This record gives sequence, C-alpha cells and structure tokens, in this order.
Amino acid sequence: MEIKNRTAVFFALTIALAVGAGRCMAAPADAAADRPEKAQAAAPAAPVTAALPARAELKIEKLDLAAAVKEIASGDTDGMVDLYQKITDIYMRTQKPDKAISLLETYRGQGGANQTILASLAGFYMQRGALKQAAEVYETMAKQPAGADRMATSALLNIYRQQGDSKKGAALVEANAKANPSNPEVFLQASDYYLQNDDTVKAEEAMRKAIALAPKAESYKQLAQITLRQGSLDKAVAALQEGIKKIPASEVELTVMTADMYAQTGQADKALSLLDEAVKKLPAGQLELTFAVSNIYLRKGDQDKAAEVLKALLEKVSDPSRKEAVQQRLNNLRSAQSPASAGAPVPAMAAAMAGMAPSPAPAIVPAAMPQAAPGAVPAGAQPPVNP
Repeated sequence: MEIKNRTAVFFALTIALAVGAGRCMAAPADAAADRPEKAQAAAPAAPVTAALPARAELKIEKLDLAAAVKEIASGDTDGMVDLYQKITDIYMRTQKPDKAISLLETYRGQGGANQTILASLAGFYMQRGALKQAAEVYETMAKQPAGADRMATSALLNIYRQQGDSKKGAALVEANAKANPSNPEVFLQASDYYLQNDDTVKAEEAMRKAIALAPKAESYKQLAQITLRQGSLDKAVAALQEGIKKIPASEVELTVMTADMYAQTGQADKALSLLDEAVKKLPAGQLELTFAVSNIYLRKGDQDKAAEVLKALLEKVSDPSRKEAVQQRLNNLRSAQSPASAGAPVPAMAAAMAGMAPSPAPAIVPAAMPQAAPGAVPAGAQPPVNP
C-alpha cells in the first residue's frame, strides 16, 4: 500500500512539473503577444540563405586568357581601358616600351578614342622626342567632341612652337575659341599662346574675353603684365584697379602688384606712397604690404630701411606663424648684410631676404620706359606663410 501511494505521488509530481513547465514556456509568448515590438526583437533572425534564390548550377567552360581579353574588350568599355593600361604597364615594367607604343598605336589606328589611352601614347612619344608622332596623337584628341582638353591643346601648342609652326598654332587657338566661345579657359590659353609669340595685341584681346566670362584676380594680373609689355604703364595700372573694383577681396595682392610695377619702371617713391596708404586702409593685409615695402627699399639699395620696416612689423604681428615669417625675413636680411656678403649685388640680397634663390630680371619689361635699378624679387612673390 505504501509503495502504491509513493507511486501515485511520483506520477502526480511528474504531471505537475510538466504542466508548470508548459506554462512557463507559454508565458513569454503571451507576454510577447502583448508587446509585439519585443516579440519582433526577441524572434531569432531567419537564416540568410532562406532569402536567397535556389543555388544556380555552376557552368564551367574552357576559357583561355586570349578569349577572356577579347570578350572584355568587345563589350566592357571600362574594362577595356583597364586592360590596355595594365598591359602597357607590364610592357614598360619589363623594358619593352616599343611593345607598349605599338599596342596603343594599334588601338588608335582602330579608331580608339579614349583620352586616357591616347594621352599615354602621346606621352611615350614625347619621352622619345618623337614630336611629329606626339602631335598626331594630340591632334586626334583635339578633334574629338570633348577636344577642348586644355592639357592636350597646351601640349600641341608647345610642339608647334618647338617645330616653329606658328600657323598651325594660331589655327588651333582660333578654332578652339570658335568652338568654345563661353569657355574662359580657352581664351586664357589663347592669350598665353599669343603672348609667347610676342603678339601682345591678340594676347590682350583674348585675356579681356576670358575676364568678361570669368573675372579672376590672376587674370587681371596677367592683363596688367600684357599691357605693361606693350609699354603702357597707365593701362597696366588701370587693369589692376578694375580688378580691385570687380573683386574687392583681391585688393591686397593687386595693390602689391601695382606698387611693384611702379618700382620696376623707376617710380619707387610712388610705389612706397601707394603701399603706405594701403597699410592704413587694409590692416588685414599688413604682412604682405609691408613685405612689399621692404622689397622696394631693398630694390633701392637701402638695406637698413628694409630691415627697419620688418622690425616694426615684428612688433605688431601677434599670430605665431606670421611672426615666424617676419623673423625669417629679418634673419635672411641679416645674413645678406654679414661681412661675407659685403659687396654682393642687390638682387642677391633681395632674394636672400625673401628666402629664395636669386631670380633673373622680371620677364615683363615695358618698351620705351625707364627700367628700375636691379632690385628685389617682385613684391607679389611672397614666401609661403604657415596657416
């Protein structure tokens, strides 16, 4: 009887435990049903493979390298460019430049028009000194719809200059300007070409067109140089003044260039007067303007005065990087004034003060105007100042 009772108790406990376990398992599900956001978070993520399509059967075929290259070259433009570049690199790395050139030349002969590949081919010809072949490639590039590529056009104009073919150069510049009447870069390039061929009238005309399309301080500076080269200081100054009106933020650099032009043409006192007024008017440009003043004193041969203005500037400047720039100029000037430098020409001292090697006389020399005494590097050419 006792054994039966024990057996009954055992089964009763077993059933009770099973029921309790079932309730415990059901409770989270019921609670989760009340809070769906928690149910979603608690639910295990479905296996990634469940969302993927059935596994496709692999199709293995016999495919050699030549066939793979042919397939890519016939249907994948970007892939084709990559292939040409990679194979060219391999040929160059293995000292087979003729093979590289032959590959790219064959591409061009088949009507290939990718600018990157053609530029590589032209570059190889230039390295070999094969100007005629390089010109042919650049001409191909220039004839394309996107042919106003300034790099290609500049290279082509440079080749024509080396070959002494001014007619081809002028024709290219004019055709480029006609095809791109609203592109200021085209007219800047044309102006540069004309100036290098001593045609300052056309250079001025092209530069004014570039400015009309996109006024920039650098363009006004180039216009001033062109007109000064024509022998007109007044036109040069007027160009810089126009630039200041159009681009007020450029007043410091254009004022420095104006003063430098006065100094170049023997009017150092007028240059100093202009800069003195500018320092009062433009305190933010004090560093650049005072450097220009110091340069002009050095141009006049007055090294003591050049050092004096720098010392005064050193006391006013608080920014550490700008203060360092002034101190370096002073140090360079003192080195130039040392006994070992006694008797050194003024340009060498000016260059030392600016922290750079002596430079030749300015390239822009106005015709029929008095030239300044040899002096400092151009006042606008300031050494870099750490930000």
